Amino acid sequence: MAADVGRLLPRNPLVPALALVATLLASPTPAQAVPPFVQACQRLLKIYFRDPAFTEQRAKQYLPDIVKANKKTWLELNARAPEELNGLSLAEALKLLEQLKAREDAAAGGQHVRNATYFVRLGEGHKAVVKRRHTRSEMGEGRVYNFSNDPRFEVLAFVLDRFLGTNLVPPAILLDATTAAQLLVRAGPVKQGKLSKEHATLMELTHMRLLDVLVGNGDRNGPDNLLAADGKVVAIDFDLSRAVPMFPIEAAEFSLKADGVVLEPRLKVGKAGTLPGVFARRVVAQLRALDRAKLVELAEAAGLKLSENEIQSVLAGRAASLAVVERWSGAYGRELVEVSPEGGAT
Repeated sequence: MAADVGRLLPRNPLVPALALVATLLASPTPAQAVPPFVQACQRLLKIYFRDPAFTEQRAKQYLPDIVKANKKTWLELNARAPEELNGLSLAEALKLLEQLKAREDAAAGGQHVRNATYFVRLGEGHKAVVKRRHTRSEMGEGRVYNFSNDPRFEVLAFVLDRFLGTNLVPPAILLDATTAAQLLVRAGPVKQGKLSKEHATLMELTHMRLLDVLVGNGDRNGPDNLLAADGKVVAIDFDLSRAVPMFPIEAAEFSLKADGVVLEPRLKVGKAGTLPGVFARRVVAQLRALDRAKLVELAEAAGLKLSENEIQSVLAGRAASLAVVERWSGAYGRELVEVSPEGGAT
């Protein structure tokens, strides 16, 4: 696993992608031309709105509305080849990205927009999500007793996803003290921005909830899930935590929330009633193998230094999740709760 993480994380295409954003923002503006920020928004948001006639006026109209609504702002860009990016350094690109964020704040009338997210696409190849880091000092120390945003948990979710074999989380990597990035293959949005039984299997929903419990994610909303063209479900945005005492993990709670609506997909199992979730047998086996030593090993291999509180939080989520497996197995039968990846009982 350590070798796998080491191989995935360093090869981060974000440097040229960010440099591209920097190049766009740093382009000179002719006299009497549209302001650089509006130019950038006009070009970057054109694909987002799927409107080939996207105009300057619409750029001025839509961006402030998005920002004021405190929604994620997806900036998608068809990029040129990396060798055409004028050799901008990562530090320069990040600085200009922060300037973009500051201008976005200004467009919101000076209001600080904490959860702005930038989606950058580099040509036909790699794609990335860039998020401003919310430091723990901003919302309180630790991840266990307060709400706190910490992009390190985007990386931890990816690491645990690969270890467990759930394969729902795209590769993630931290950049520096001010920015977090997540690599992402995105072939299209979930229908109406929501994830429902129409778009994901019961096993996928259960595994996604398991990852949320392990990393303490308290913010699983519809727009935080993506659906690829082949039907694969992709889970992102694991960085908002909720205190463990506020996060009960009961059978009825082992569900997803989409736009404020709790989804509790159930599987009819005859006289036993309805089954609230189903795990892959191999995932449960890996979950049992996730002890303290393995957790620390996985985190350190990905460059993460977890505090004692954070370690205990993950282990508490593991214990509670295994308790759910046992409780469901007792109620419905282990052959229905732990199944093969293909869906048949093992």
